[in-house]
Amino acid sequence: MSLEQRRKAAARCRLCGKILAVWTEHDGDVHPIGSGGTCPCGSSVFDVLS
Repeated sequence: MSLEQRRKAAARCRLCGKILAVWTEHDGDVHPIGSGGTCPCGSSVFDVLS
């Protein structure tokens, strides 16, 4: 993933509600920054905050 294909955002974990900094990609994929790809609760499903 190149820098041109992603942007920083905030997202809420759908399982526990924690707010995380994430990278969002043009295809809709969301990846938490610095947490190994998941929320500390183990979830990998997020809602990007606008």
